[in-house]
Amino acid sequence: MALSSCTKLRYCGLALAALFGCASPAFAQAADRPHQGLFGEPSAGTSGDNASLTLTIAEAYDQDVSGAAGLVPTSPQTNRLFTRLAADFSYRADGRNVQFASTAGGNFRYYSDQDRVSGVAHHAGAGLSANLSRTTSLLINQTVAYSPSYLYRLFASVAPSEPGQANVGSNYGVNDNPSYSYDTNIAVTQRMGRRNRLSMAVGGRYTDYVGVTSIADDAEPLRDLMSYETGVTFIRDAGRSGHVNLGYTFKRAQYLGSDATAHGLNIGFDYDRPLSPTRRTQLKFSVGSVMLQALAVDASQGNLRQRYQFSGDMALSRQFGRTWQASGAYRRSVGFMEGFSSPVLLDAITVSTTGRFSPRADLLLTASYSLGDAAVARASTSSGFSSYTGNVRTRVALTSFLAVYGEYLYYFYDFSNSILLPIGAPPKMSRNSAHLGLTVYVPMGRR
Repeated sequence: MALSSCTKLRYCGLALAALFGCASPAFAQAADRPHQGLFGEPSAGTSGDNASLTLTIAEAYDQDVSGAAGLVPTSPQTNRLFTRLAADFSYRADGRNVQFASTAGGNFRYYSDQDRVSGVAHHAGAGLSANLSRTTSLLINQTVAYSPSYLYRLFASVAPSEPGQANVGSNYGVNDNPSYSYDTNIAVTQRMGRRNRLSMAVGGRYTDYVGVTSIADDAEPLRDLMSYETGVTFIRDAGRSGHVNLGYTFKRAQYLGSDATAHGLNIGFDYDRPLSPTRRTQLKFSVGSVMLQALAVDASQGNLRQRYQFSGDMALSRQFGRTWQASGAYRRSVGFMEGFSSPVLLDAITVSTTGRFSPRADLLLTASYSLGDAAVARASTSSGFSSYTGNVRTRVALTSFLAVYGEYLYYFYDFSNSILLPIGAPPKMSRNSAHLGLTVYVPMGRR
């Protein structure tokens, strides 16, 4: 069922009010290891700049190979050389009881052979954390993003979400269909005695495809997606290094005129142990089950199916050496994602290593793999999909505020045998992407 114009305007208004209506100081985060980053970028937990601007200019090349007989009309052209221009601004302010953070950025490509500038990813966001009393805290986070890419959400993330930061995945675009995504999250945590806490959260995500009425040969319309979730989690501290939690989550989304709902129960444990003043091991894991009710993608209209799924996630982070950190994440979940015709059952794993191998040079290595299928499809009608990516990036500082960087990315997915093919995307794609350019870090204020 399509949303009315009034509903869209109300949601946009709520998003903008949350984005620009927050005005006060910062986010309580676990302190990172206190070393000075490259180009004068401070680590979280250090007294560095509270406002900064990062500018990037690079020459880049994308080589796409499609596994289809022919690309759909909105697919990106293959073997393209372009100039990448990007700007990212961040602001952070810490007060005694209130913390505030915001980000904004844009990513553009200039194709010299066509003398054309294309905006591929833009984002803005703000987050507010406040201690309402000695026992009650409030967290509000709002992001707005413009991007024609969404398949990067199939991968697990090894890094916790930064306040106000929207991940737009500009390197993972598979068509030219623009969309705006609005993400809102609110959480209240109430302390109950010395060791117990109760957290209540509500969130919503709305993706609006702009100016697109039909796609591909069958004129199948791109459908906006609105989803929301609410949940409650009981947390009990287990010593100084961790805590256990028990939670319930309810999720709802619209697919092809039918609502999909999911009820989830999970139990988990968080472990965070400092090994030394500069070394730390963090482990988080949870297991649970999800009861999903949705319209089967292979069934007639009105035939709702109910299915129970195992769910779980795990994240491990380990610091080693003086500046290196290795991270890994695994996620098994039922997701509501843009472009798909039904909920997705997903298994995803990501590993990453980052650090400095000299005082002026750093390195980032990341690899991700995901495997999925329709969460309510019969096994005989779908063989699922797979996707994986690898990324390596190195930066060498020329001065405190200027660095040269090189980056290589490989991206592959295969929906050839899946009834879940995202609307407007080629069934199969393999991409090699290389970037070489300069990054400028501009501090704009100090605490």
